[in-house]
Amino acid sequence: MSFEMKKWSINYLEDLKNAMNDPKLTESLREDYPYPFLEQHARHFIEQRMLNSEIKQCCRAIVSDSKLIGSIEILIGNGVYCGNAEISIWIDKDYRRRGIATDTVKKMCGFVFDDYPVERIEAKPYIDENIFIAEKLFHNAGFKFEGKIRNAVYKNGKYYSYKVFSMLREDFNSLKDS
Repeated sequence: MSFEMKKWSINYLEDLKNAMNDPKLTESLREDYPYPFLEQHARHFIEQRMLNSEIKQCCRAIVSDSKLIGSIEILIGNGVYCGNAEISIWIDKDYRRRGIATDTVKKMCGFVFDDYPVERIEAKPYIDENIFIAEKLFHNAGFKFEGKIRNAVYKNGKYYSYKVFSMLREDFNSLKDS
């Protein structure tokens, strides 16, 4: 299946609204998204990404045949963390388990290492029933497991631990060269 990372457009509003009304998806995301996810929520989500200057954050829609199938974002750190970035991704349930997330993460890491003064990209999926999917995704994309942070995420009345995976610029360059 072919797909591409594109800048956000209001044309993805209906697809975003439909994807974000999947409780399984929103349970696994770090942000608290409203349920039901209405048109005004989708519009706000997209407008925020369209207004983004991309100095400290890079947001892309993942699109296949003009249909939004996911989202990937990078947040660049501040202060002493300015050489770090955090990556997050989600894929619509109908497009999972096809390698799209792994390929998108690799592409985004290449873009970030090429265009930003970043030394390290990290992912912090929290531990729920889907953690094995995130572990496989980041492992397959070339990230290394660094550790577990206990009870650091509070969502829906529960504390969750999360795992930290990272990729250094030198790791990425080694993957490119092999």
